[in-house]
Amino acid sequence: MNRAPFDLQSEEGFRILHDSVYEFAERFSSTNQALANLHSKQSLICGHPGLADSITALASTMANQVFGEFQHYYQTNPKSEFDAVCWLQKVFVMCRMFGSESWIEGKNSRQVSKMTDPKSGLTFGELTNIDKIDLDPEEFGKVTVNSELHELVSQALIEGNPTQAVRLLCDSVKHGVLSPAINLTVLKTPQQIYLLGLMAMVQCVDHFIERTNGYINEHS
Repeated sequence: MNRAPFDLQSEEGFRILHDSVYEFAERFSSTNQALANLHSKQSLICGHPGLADSITALASTMANQVFGEFQHYYQTNPKSEFDAVCWLQKVFVMCRMFGSESWIEGKNSRQVSKMTDPKSGLTFGELTNIDKIDLDPEEFGKVTVNSELHELVSQALIEGNPTQAVRLLCDSVKHGVLSPAINLTVLKTPQQIYLLGLMAMVQCVDHFIERTNGYINEHS
């Protein structure tokens, strides 16, 4: 997911990422079918074939909605970084619904809101909150990249943990700290963002299926 030597906005770069996005979209489709099969298996064991409990139905609906929104946004306007960034926030919530906080995400990570911009000396919590209103014409439209956060995200991807990368990029946003979202709009293409989200979705749901099948096999 780091920037490659070629121009990601070029025709070749777009094609390579486009192919990767569709590869993981297909992988999630398979994972989602496996999830449906698991729920069917569970309902049979419980003597209620074809039915789902509230928790199961909620998580499955969330997964289907997030995947459906990916398909809509990617087909409608695959070059919109804002659509991609906002969609990724929903991926984060979906991953949490499948237990990512307890089972997959890294622990003891730095709080983005407390990271400091070396140039201004202000925290990114102060710099990137929507309540910070700057009327200086020369500063209008400028963004401050959070280099420390970018390094942490890159490290999580190197370690093969896209879900941790998504946590770093989304957890603080729900508190109004928009630094991770700003980083994404500047440092990543929409295709990279969609690819990251799909990778995290596959990781989380696959992990849930593995844990649940293990439990069923142990207790049935």
